[in-house]
Amino acid sequence: MIKVKSLLPLTSSDSNTPYLDIKIRNTIIGSIVAGVITLFFSIFYFTTGLYFLALINFGMVFIVIACGLIVRFLPGKVLLAANLIILAIWLNVIVSCFVSGGLISSSTPWLAIVPFFALFTANILSGAIWTGISILSLICLHVLHVLEVPRPLDLPSTAIDRLIDTLMMTIVIVFASIVSEVSIRRVLQNMKKSQQEAEETAIKMTEISKQLEKDIAKRKKVEKKLQVLATTDPLTGLFNRRHFRELTIIELSRAKRYKKDISLLMIDIDHFKRINDNYGHTTGDKGLIALSNLFADTLRDIDIMARYGGEEFVILLPETSKSAALTVAERLRRDVEQMIIETDPAAFSFTISIGISSFIPVDAASIDTLLDEADKALYASKQMGRNRVTVWEAII
Repeated sequence: MIKVKSLLPLTSSDSNTPYLDIKIRNTIIGSIVAGVITLFFSIFYFTTGLYFLALINFGMVFIVIACGLIVRFLPGKVLLAANLIILAIWLNVIVSCFVSGGLISSSTPWLAIVPFFALFTANILSGAIWTGISILSLICLHVLHVLEVPRPLDLPSTAIDRLIDTLMMTIVIVFASIVSEVSIRRVLQNMKKSQQEAEETAIKMTEISKQLEKDIAKRKKVEKKLQVLATTDPLTGLFNRRHFRELTIIELSRAKRYKKDISLLMIDIDHFKRINDNYGHTTGDKGLIALSNLFADTLRDIDIMARYGGEEFVILLPETSKSAALTVAERLRRDVEQMIIETDPAAFSFTISIGISSFIPVDAASIDTLLDEADKALYASKQMGRNRVTVWEAII
């Protein structure tokens, strides 16, 4: 199927503004009307023997039609095209008035069409200019009449001629008014449709935005959950071994920079295998959880606790000296010794052994050094009977 593109713009999207869209429509319609008027005058000149004027007017028919086509494809030239069309109408009217009776010619009232067409196709300024031109034209015709300048034709203007001209002018004005009203209504409808589409698009965008926000929130939640899984021990909720090392490296670097003490506790549950063997692994897990909760309730927010493996735990104490770390470790040991874990069928308790290593600003210790020293101190605690605290410096 072949699609033919309409000469009239169907929507305001074909032009920059709805006002310009209306002017484009009016100029195209005006070019057609002007073409018909020009053709009418061509026939008039031809029937009265003015063949030269008939030929010129016949050429102007194509010019005014071409102006309408140009505006369709070059909207920016609408004002120029509109004024060319008005010029063609004015030339036809003024020449017709001069050759066929001057001021009393039946064509004289057609000069009122000129400013009307200017308002219809161009703008208020053009309408004012062409109104002035039409008035000057009437004055010139009057002067020519007073001077009795000879004219090619001397056709009397009868009542029938004036009636026909008035009727034609009325038809042209009414037709142009209807076209203008239809254009305005159509543009307003298109604007309303565009507004509705914009509102629908806005609603859809809002829905999409809300969905994206939900997806982002869900993704962040998943990422946070993955981060927790990647950094914590699933049973106790404490940090895992890898994340503890990362945090300890940061804290150790800070301690070196600001010359602060830092201590590390390595803790092991005494005879934990017996608990698993006598009560089962589920009960043993309850013991691990109870110990982790005790750490969380007893220690500071800045202290870093982690399950290091099996029944072994590590605690980093920032800004804590050896003596202060020993005090903390002894308090933990006593609290654990006094802790009773209620289970079914029976309650149980256990003790812990602790090894302490410390870093002071003058040292050049690394995380591996701290862990190794704490592990050796823990081993010494176990060798000396368990349920005790040993500081690495004390066994050198």
